[in-house]
Amino acid sequence: MKLVFAGGGTGGHLYPALALAQNWRTNHPEDQIIFVGTTKGIETSVVPQYGFPLFLIPVEGIPRKFSRDAIKKLLLIPQSLIIAYRFLKKEKPDLVIGTGGYVSFPVVYAATLLKIPTLIHEQNAYPGIANKILARKVNAVCLTFGEAKQRLKARKIYETGLPVRSEFLQNKREDLREKLGIGEKELLLVAFGGSQGAQTLNRVIGYLLPELIKRPHIKVIWATGPKNYENLKQTYINLPEQIKMVPYIDNMPEVLPAADLAITRAGAATLAEIAAAKVASVLIPYPYAAENHQEHNARTFANHGAAVVLKDSDCSEEKVKNTILSLIDNPDVLIKMAEKAQKLLRQDALEEIIKIIKSLLRQTSNKKN
Repeated sequence: MKLVFAGGGTGGHLYPALALAQNWRTNHPEDQIIFVGTTKGIETSVVPQYGFPLFLIPVEGIPRKFSRDAIKKLLLIPQSLIIAYRFLKKEKPDLVIGTGGYVSFPVVYAATLLKIPTLIHEQNAYPGIANKILARKVNAVCLTFGEAKQRLKARKIYETGLPVRSEFLQNKREDLREKLGIGEKELLLVAFGGSQGAQTLNRVIGYLLPELIKRPHIKVIWATGPKNYENLKQTYINLPEQIKMVPYIDNMPEVLPAADLAITRAGAATLAEIAAAKVASVLIPYPYAAENHQEHNARTFANHGAAVVLKDSDCSEEKVKNTILSLIDNPDVLIKMAEKAQKLLRQDALEEIIKIIKSLLRQTSNKKN
């Protein structure tokens, strides 16, 4: 069997695909798996680390505002569709799986034109335009949130949850903390804005730094985002050892489960990993996400007592300090929040999607025979 995964641009769309691909490779080592990604996405560096072949197409995200650049990027869609069509016609995969991001649309759409069985995973409660179009054409749609069902028309819809990499569940917190040099009475704060970084989160950490430095038992891993790293490194010279600034955390399963508090955006994949890692969080939803889905995701966690939500527009220095320092100074509260976060994880998400993949492949095999 040959499977093609199309998902990327950001870690939120790539890592669910990697979770599925890793599981499939472990249990079906004789099968072939190929990833399709974009030339400018995180997948160009991450996928090779996992040992999967990667085919690249030139599609890019389209700016919401009308401009010459938006037109240029819009024209990349038909070009990428043609490239994807030729690639799939040559490779003849048994199944194409799309996990979102702008690479997913041309690859999955091309597969439907070639009558190749297809599956897409919709991460958010409010599906984007691409998945609304694809849902009508693919063989199966898997959902993280059941309420997305009312916003999609599809042949078959399954509420599966969102798959996370097995390392999140397998890695032991104590071992990870020892490896990172975190003492028994120390707290680890991890701040990250996804694979692209987030200026608001960087500003939040900037507000907190003087107070954090006064608390030497607080250790910080601060992922600035690759684009912001050099500037921030020059701004914050001579940070104490307790504050570790990095461009990006590429080994998140070895960091997040060791944390006591995460400060981050509220993408669906990030929240699934937070739940799997059993960690309390302060969530700052990206305000320009389609259908404001990050706000919805964050409120779900907050309503269950698993997170505190700060609006992007409400991150004043005073509000940030009052909110986050009150959590840091009350470790018992963080423990309770972490326990509630863990309860929000759909433990069988990966297995459920694997079952659907097997079912689609059986149908394909029966048709061939």
